[in-house]
Amino acid sequence: MTDGNHDTVVPKRLILSNALTACPTDEIDKNTGEIRPKNDETYSNMMDLADELPETTPQFIVLSHPLTLKDGRLSVPYVLLYYKPENCKTDTMYQYANAVELMRTTAGVNRLIPVESEDDVISIATKLAGDE
Repeated sequence: MTDGNHDTVVPKRLILSNALTACPTDEIDKNTGEIRPKNDETYSNMMDLADELPETTPQFIVLSHPLTLKDGRLSVPYVLLYYKPENCKTDTMYQYANAVELMRTTAGVNRLIPVESEDDVISIATKLAGDE
């Protein structure tokens, strides 16, 4: 990850608010191994995000998701979803697996959550609340 790319991940934290916001953040260039921004698109609906996920390529997603805990407190966890689809090529999976900790550290998230399907993404609120 270059210094310029580091700057594109960190400011995303600033745009995330107390509203549901998901930013598919970066992709890895297969030739250079460089992590670069994919686009500036944000999603406020997990169904829309799930529909846009690629079927064969892993994805890092920075997520801010407000929820009410069992005791009634409002929580807005800031997490990194590591989407790794079932039918991903092995070499691509290894590239992303090697970059997970770098992305976690760079984004400054509280938690890393691996997800493998669209259903996992759609039901992320349950996982965040600890009701797995």
